[in-house]
Amino acid sequence: MDVLLSPLRFGIRVLDRFELLLDGSETAQSRGALGIRRGLALAVLLAAAFTSANALVEGSAPGLGQVLMVLVGVVLYSNRFGRFIRDWAPVAILVVAYTGAFAIVDHFSFPVWYSPQIDADRLIGFGTLPTMRLQDWFGAADNHALAVASALAYLSHFCVPPLVGFALWWRGRDEAFRRYMYSLIAVNLLASVMWILAPTSPPWLAADQGFIAAPVDVLRIGLQDMGMTTMVALKDSNTYLIAAAVPSIHASWPLLGLILWRRYDLPRWIGISIAVQLVAVWFAIVYSGEHYVVDILVGVAFSLAAWRLVSWIDERRSRKSPPAG
Repeated sequence: MDVLLSPLRFGIRVLDRFELLLDGSETAQSRGALGIRRGLALAVLLAAAFTSANALVEGSAPGLGQVLMVLVGVVLYSNRFGRFIRDWAPVAILVVAYTGAFAIVDHFSFPVWYSPQIDADRLIGFGTLPTMRLQDWFGAADNHALAVASALAYLSHFCVPPLVGFALWWRGRDEAFRRYMYSLIAVNLLASVMWILAPTSPPWLAADQGFIAAPVDVLRIGLQDMGMTTMVALKDSNTYLIAAAVPSIHASWPLLGLILWRRYDLPRWIGISIAVQLVAVWFAIVYSGEHYVVDILVGVAFSLAAWRLVSWIDERRSRKSPPAG
């Protein structure tokens, strides 16, 4: 473990010096540098607004790129860019590692599993798939309001975690920030192993292959009602990794937010907000036929494992780090 942590500690020292150069040096504190930073900040924020509006006009939605542009604009304006690079660089490295793992998964061609999830969910639903039961209860084919709400809940998965992480970072909750952001990536890396060894289908794909009756395409209805035709086309193109249902990352990420709230005693309103988003996302992914209930249960297990792993590594790194001063 020391062999693995030594490069990490060296990288942290380099990033500390980088922060001092960008934020704390005499040049960085000059009036001219302040004006340049704020001008760049406004340009980045305007670009985020323009690209967000353009996405909406083209039938899509603002995404993670626009969220990151807003965050960069804020830190530039507040003269925290060096600190931002220092603290978020490890997160970016882990994202790159996950992207590489995701590409590896996409190039494997192991047989896709269909039946185990169906059998498990029929057991959970007392003979009926929970997706079908929910769609029957709520009249999915004609319930456009719930379809829109489900689509919004589904999309919130991509925006809420970086905003929560940024709020922690902004308020100086360094340990909470590290454990939360690293756990998000760790659960994806762990899930990638599962996706390689045992690719699994969501309900809608099982229906396409004739294993179950076709559920109503709730997400399509919701996206179309919001005018997001580009996202509908993306969904239809199947250009994303479709046989990666177990574990559900849509289930894992909100749960990590709830673990964060409990572990670090964050304000009650934050916990309630995270809990509401968790319930909304979990409902939406089952109701829409994007996941089985068993996908959520496995996602819960992976979330707990990822949080424990990251916490253990962070504790060891903290014990090995030299005392400040």
